[in-house]
Amino acid sequence: MSETITTHPVGMSPTGTEPIVNPGVRQAAGASPGGPPSRRHPTTSNEEMESRGGIHLASLGQIVRLFGRALRLHCPQCGGGPVLQHWLKLRVRCGTCGIRLERGEHDYFVGSLMFNYVITGTLLLVTLAVVLVAMWPDVPWTWFQYGGPVAMVAIPFAIFPFTKLLWLAFDLMLRPATPEELEWHQRSTTTWSTERDASRD
Repeated sequence: MSETITTHPVGMSPTGTEPIVNPGVRQAAGASPGGPPSRRHPTTSNEEMESRGGIHLASLGQIVRLFGRALRLHCPQCGGGPVLQHWLKLRVRCGTCGIRLERGEHDYFVGSLMFNYVITGTLLLVTLAVVLVAMWPDVPWTWFQYGGPVAMVAIPFAIFPFTKLLWLAFDLMLRPATPEELEWHQRSTTTWSTERDASRD
C-alpha cells in the first residue's frame, strides 16, 4: 500500500492561503507584541546630534577666529573656557558655553590624532630641511640619529591639547554649532550620546 504525500508551495501554509512568516523576522520587525523594540529607531537620548544645516564653510574672519581661539587653548566656539582638565585631557564641555568638546560623538578623537600626526611630521621635516641647508656639508648626523626619535615621541605630547582644539575648530568651520545643538550639549549629563558609549558614564 503506497502512502500519498501532499506537497505545498514553498513559503505557503498548508491551506495555501497565507505565507509562512518566520517568527524571528516578525519579532525583529517589531510586529510581535511584547517583544524587544526595533533597533531601527534608537531612543532620542542616545542619538548623535546631526548637523541640520549640512556642510557650511565659514567666512575667512570666522575661520581666523576659530583657529586663533584654539591656538590660545580657548574654546573655539565661544572663546571662553576653561577647556583643559590637565595637559593631556580636555574637560568634557566648555566651562562657558557648555559645548561638549568632542561634540558627543564617539571616535571624535580620530580627527585630532590625524592633526597631531600631520603637524608632528611637518615640524620634523621642516626642521630637517632647515638644518641640512644651513649646515651643509657639516650636518650633525649624530644629532638627527638620537634627537629625531626623541622628538618624534615628545612633540605629540607637547602639541596634544592644541590638536584636540584645532580639530574642533576645523569641525566647527564646516559644521557650525546651531542653537539647538548647544542646548542639546548643555542639557546632556553624559560625555557621549551614542548608544554604544552612553553606558560608560
